[in-house]
Amino acid sequence: MLKRSLCVFLGLFFIELLKAEELPNYIKKCKLSDPNMNECFVKNANDAIPTLVKGDPTFKLINMSPVVIPVVNLGSGPNLEMKLTQVTSNNIKDFRLSKANFDLKSNKIWLNSKMDRLEVISNYFIKGQILVLPINGEGKSNITFIGNDMTYEADIGSKDINGIKYYTIENPTLKAIPDKVYFHFDNLFGGDPNLGKQMNNFLDENWSDFYDELKPALQKAMEAVVTNVFKVYFAKVPADKLFE
Repeated sequence: MLKRSLCVFLGLFFIELLKAEELPNYIKKCKLSDPNMNECFVKNANDAIPTLVKGDPTFKLINMSPVVIPVVNLGSGPNLEMKLTQVTSNNIKDFRLSKANFDLKSNKIWLNSKMDRLEVISNYFIKGQILVLPINGEGKSNITFIGNDMTYEADIGSKDINGIKYYTIENPTLKAIPDKVYFHFDNLFGGDPNLGKQMNNFLDENWSDFYDELKPALQKAMEAVVTNVFKVYFAKVPADKLFE
C-alpha cells in the first residue's frame, strides 16, 4: 500500500513538474505569419523587460534588478590574474532591443541592442601586467560601458518531453562593442594614492586595449544573462504556445 501511494505521489509530482505553461501575461505573443514578426518581437520584448527584470518564480527567473554574478574570472593569460566577485549592475532594466531576427526556418535567433550606459560594480583582485605595466590591488571596482552595442546570436534547437516540443538555445555568442569604457579600481598598489591615480588614468587613456584583453570573459558574462532568460521560458512553455 505504501509503495503504491509513493508511486502515485511521484507520478503526480512529475506530471506537475513537467506541466506545460503559457507565456505570462506580460509577454505578448507575435504571429509567425506576420510579415513584420521581427518588429513585433522587438516591441513585445521591450514592453516586457520592465516586468521581466523583477523576476518570475513560476519560471524560476531570478530578480535582475540588480543582476548579481558571483564570480567573473578576467585573467587574460600568464601575465595577468584578475577576478571580479559580487559583480552587480542596476542597468539591466534599461536594456532595450533595437533589432531582432527570429528565424525558425533556419533555426537562428539574432538580437541587437545598444545601451547608453552599463555600470558594473564589483570587488576585484588583480595581479600581473597590463599593457606591459605592473599592477596589483584588491578592493572595489567600477567598469562603465558607454554606448555599448551588443549583438547576440544563437541556434534554436528543440527537444521532446512527453510528446511535447520545446525549443532550446544552443551555441550562443554575444559581442559587445562600446564607444568607451571607463575603469576605476580603488586601493591599487596597497592603497598608494599617487600610483593608483596614475594607473586609473592610464587605463582610461588606453581603455580600448585594456578592454580587448578582458573582452572574452566580459562578453561571456553578458551572454549568460541573455541566454538564461530564453532558457527559463523555453523550458516551461511549449514551442506551439510561444507564437500565435
